[in-house]
Amino acid sequence: MYRSSLISNTKYDVSFALPKGDQYFGKVTIQFDIKDLTKATKPLFIDYLGTKITNYNVNGKKMTES
Repeated sequence: MYRSSLISNTKYDVSFALPKGDQYFGKVTIQFDIKDLTKATKPLFIDYLGTKITNYNVNGKKMTES
């Protein structure tokens, strides 16, 4: 409920490569509209259950680990 109170119009574009073996590879693009963040009471995050993220971009800008 918390995330849905802050975001709307969520769209996902998902592609995977599923080679034989224990690993898979993919790309996910998530687009959404953010409502008024002044009403946010805690951080907004995206759940991820994979093992590793090799890189990510926000609004077309490459992000680094912090």
